[in-house]
Amino acid sequence: MYFVKRYYGSELYGKPSESYKQTPEKLFWDKIEKARNIASNNYEIQCQKLVALLKTESPEYIMQFNEIFNDKLDKAYTWKLWAAAYVINGGCSDDAFIDFRSWLIGQGEMIFEGAIKSPDSLSNIDIETDEWEGLQYCANQAYKELMEQDIPPDEMIRSLEPKGDKWDEGNAEQLKAMLPHLSLKYNSI
Repeated sequence: MYFVKRYYGSELYGKPSESYKQTPEKLFWDKIEKARNIASNNYEIQCQKLVALLKTESPEYIMQFNEIFNDKLDKAYTWKLWAAAYVINGGCSDDAFIDFRSWLIGQGEMIFEGAIKSPDSLSNIDIETDEWEGLQYCANQAYKELMEQDIPPDEMIRSLEPKGDKWDEGNAEQLKAMLPHLSLKYNSI
């Protein structure tokens, strides 16, 4: 269970906002959405805005945000989503898949959860394939700017292998059957 720790009346952090009453996951998605909306879907600006939003919170909250972010990265660590990234980008390395999952989190809860359930649903949005990296560094950057040190490592044990059934990148028919809409839209396999 996550616990948001805010210091009521602290000179450093001020009084808690109304967001203090939200669940940590709801507050997480609100921050993602707020940064995205302010940035008008510009991913680079979204990353900058998210850092700015996180810097208004306590170091403890930033650590919690980072833990939730890593939980979402882990949840999206599936073979089917990797196949989707592969189809969209015309290939997808390990590092590119981390970036893709970070970008996916940055699209907000509705798109993220929809893609978890059905990666082919990503065919309904326009995706820029060259700029997926960035969001995964925002919590550390905000923490470092506040505390002048890197964020402490996440202590959770994460998946070492993607969940689900592995696919064969050399088998275009398998990918087309798995992701018919994405395959049609991106025609990269």
